[in-house]
Amino acid sequence: MKHHKIKQNGPSIRAFSLIEMMIALVVFSIVVGTIISFLVNFNRSVQKQQTNIMLGRESEAVFKRLDTQLSSAFGWINGTPTSFTFILHNGDSVIAVWDRTDSMLYLGDSRQFPAGVKVTECQFLYMPKKMEAMSMSPELWLKEVDLDDNQVIEGTELYNVALLQIKVRLAKNASWYEGSKNFRLPPVITEVKVLE
Repeated sequence: MKHHKIKQNGPSIRAFSLIEMMIALVVFSIVVGTIISFLVNFNRSVQKQQTNIMLGRESEAVFKRLDTQLSSAFGWINGTPTSFTFILHNGDSVIAVWDRTDSMLYLGDSRQFPAGVKVTECQFLYMPKKMEAMSMSPELWLKEVDLDDNQVIEGTELYNVALLQIKVRLAKNASWYEGSKNFRLPPVITEVKVLE
């Protein structure tokens, strides 16, 4: 009996070896890992950007509320680097104050930013009426207007101030926002008379 060799006419079928399968798996894992890492970073970036926009809007809303109150105020009676006190037409005094202990800006008794937003820095800066004030750093303004160096602008010192600038730095999660606004001041009140 003769044995005949059977010849295949089609392409030869080749199986992957274990090493080739492992290499393919490693390459696939690296590609998938890179894609997931990119998507996670992209998502974080988008969330951070959205939070920054939200913080900017919150800051503008607070500045607008304060501007409205100041423009209709009867006058102002004092200011410090962290607060500003003014009098309404009905005689009530209102204080805008940055509370370091809970990182919040208050207008009267009401919190000005929603929960989760922290006011990590807040400065009340008082621009002197001098022409040179334009070229001075805002951090040096207080020294020019606070003649008795007690960190409180009151009495006749109020007349040295041209405008109020408020600077805030807000933080939420890993995002932060810095904003500032100049405010026109209400008339100066040097003496507060208590009516009985």
